[in-house]
Amino acid sequence: MKGYRKAHPLKWRDAKTIFTFLEGVELYHHLLIMAVGFFTGFRASDIILLRYEDFQNQVLDLRKHKPTTQPPVFITPELRRIIKVCQVKLKSPDEGLLLIRNSNHPYLPISKALATRRIREAFLFAGFKNIQSAEQTVKKTFISRYLHLLKKAPGDKQIINELIALIKQSSAADMTLQYIRLKEPEIIQSVFDKFY
Repeated sequence: MKGYRKAHPLKWRDAKTIFTFLEGVELYHHLLIMAVGFFTGFRASDIILLRYEDFQNQVLDLRKHKPTTQPPVFITPELRRIIKVCQVKLKSPDEGLLLIRNSNHPYLPISKALATRRIREAFLFAGFKNIQSAEQTVKKTFISRYLHLLKKAPGDKQIINELIALIKQSSAADMTLQYIRLKEPEIIQSVFDKFY
């Protein structure tokens, strides 16, 4: 298929390197989209809907912004820290959108095209020049990290193994609809507690 690019997940230490770099050089708009993507697996089109106040709860729920079957996602302590740092540095109000064009309009979302461009730029700024399909790389990195931690999670190993098999059979788009649907929420909580 001409023009087809295959995305590959990054190692989690590479994702952490990107966070550290973007925060160090104060590229907060890029840091926001990368952190939310890596920690939640959300698509860029979902991330542009989010507001700072959405991160004040234990879970992030897209159903507040659009009709979706996407279940809520636990907010990790590191993601919460990154969001708070960016909010303070960008002087954004709680009800302001995470991703905006300029600080004079904190309630005007950016386009999906600009969000995707920021993801590609973040990879380039951090020195990752050969990333194919940047948005899918972020999502696949989330899936890879999630599966790695799920294998180590406490709880009923049969349920965990069934879930892992289900996730491996699913497409990247279906995966985030599946991973939260466990009968034992403490397994999910343990995964997100160790995510960073």
